[in-house]
Amino acid sequence: MRKEDRTRITIYGEQVVEIDYKTLHPAMLYAETGATMPEDCYEIKGWPRPLVKTALLTLIDAPTQDKARGPIAFDDAMSELALPGSQQSFRLADRLMADIRRVHAPISDFFHCGTGAMLMASDAKMSEAIMMRMYFGHGVVVLPVHDSYLVPESKADALENTMLEVAHEFS
Repeated sequence: MRKEDRTRITIYGEQVVEIDYKTLHPAMLYAETGATMPEDCYEIKGWPRPLVKTALLTLIDAPTQDKARGPIAFDDAMSELALPGSQQSFRLADRLMADIRRVHAPISDFFHCGTGAMLMASDAKMSEAIMMRMYFGHGVVVLPVHDSYLVPESKADALENTMLEVAHEFS
């Protein structure tokens, strides 16, 4: 469901708000290593932020560098720099992957080894904990959307506090 469409959802007749974890998977890896995370994991000078986001998450998810290269080169955000899927886009994908490895050196050992599956399992457990605590602790149904959650607007503070508690427990 598109983000714009989610704004029309109501729970208990009340408009919902969506609260998300920012840069969840990179944040989990930085917590694992004990290194300080950059203020914005998806900001690398000279690169479009949406492309960096796709590339970083692809490096975390892909089992090999070769399997990461194609999705980055074909990403729609590549069109700011080159025709997606062109030879130039593949050269740029290689440069971007090198820049990401440099900027995110503290977590680069997690690249190209399928770490994404492990992270997805952890964030699924986090989502379950959030939904259970909100329901049994506050009597509120939470609708999950990957790493964000929809709740009635009046319960936004309770959700945010619960998300922080759960994140600290899982880090």
